[in-house]
Amino acid sequence: MTIPNMGVDLHVTKARLVEEGVLLLEINDLQNKNSFSREMESDLAACLAYVNKSSSIKVVVITGYGSYFLTGGSREELLELNEGRMVFTDINVYRFSLDCAVPVIAAMQGHAIGGGLVLGLFCDVIFMSNESVYTFNFMKYGFTPGMGATLIAPYRLGNALASEMLFSAARYRGGELKSRGVPFAVISRKDLLNEAVSLAKKMSSMPRKSLCLLKAHLNKELIAKLDYYIQEELKMHGMTIREGYVWDQIISNF
Repeated sequence: MTIPNMGVDLHVTKARLVEEGVLLLEINDLQNKNSFSREMESDLAACLAYVNKSSSIKVVVITGYGSYFLTGGSREELLELNEGRMVFTDINVYRFSLDCAVPVIAAMQGHAIGGGLVLGLFCDVIFMSNESVYTFNFMKYGFTPGMGATLIAPYRLGNALASEMLFSAARYRGGELKSRGVPFAVISRKDLLNEAVSLAKKMSSMPRKSLCLLKAHLNKELIAKLDYYIQEELKMHGMTIREGYVWDQIISNF
C-alpha cells in the first residue's frame, strides 16, 4: 500500500489517514505473526521518513492485528545474533518513536513480546489490553535483554516490576499488569484502537510545532541515556548470546 505522496510501497504495513493529521500504522505480517522481519523494518523506516518530512502529520498511532501487536525478533534474526552475524543494533525499529518527530501512540491491542514490548514502551502514549500477553522474553533464551529494554522497562514500569519482568521473562496479561499499577490505560481489546485513535484526534487539534517541541522535551532524558544503556547491553550480549544453550533454546522455542 502507498501512503498518499509517499511514493513507496509498503510490504506488511497498512498506513492510512484516519483524520487530517492522524496517521494509523497497522502491522499485518500474518506469516511471521508480527515479528521483526526485514519487510517490517523497511516499512517502518519508510513511514518514519515520510512522517518526519511531512508538515501535516501530527500524531502517529501504531498497532498490530488480531491478538498480535509486535512479537520481537524472528527465529532467523535470533539465530543470526547467536551466530555472530549481526548485533541487535542492526535492527533499530525499537527506536521508531524516539526518532519520530511527532507523538506516537502505541495501541498494543495484542501480545507484545521482547523487542515488540520495548518498541511499544518507547512510544509517547501507551495503551494495553486486558487480554493480551506482555513479556520481556530475552532471558527465556538465555541471553540478556537488549534494544534498550534495561532503560525503558524501569522508566515506564518502575524498578520493582521491571526487574521482576526482566529477570523472570514471565508472561503477564494486561489485566494483571493493571492490578500491579502500570501507569497506562489498560482496557478491553475490542475498545482499545478506538480509544487510541480518539486520543490521537484530540491531540491533532494542537499545532504540529508545539507537539514536536513538547515531545522532544519530554524525551530528552531517555535520549541522553539511551546510548550508554545500548553499549552496556551490547557488552552483556557479547558475553551471553553466542552460548550453545542459547542456540538450543531458540531452536526448541520456535
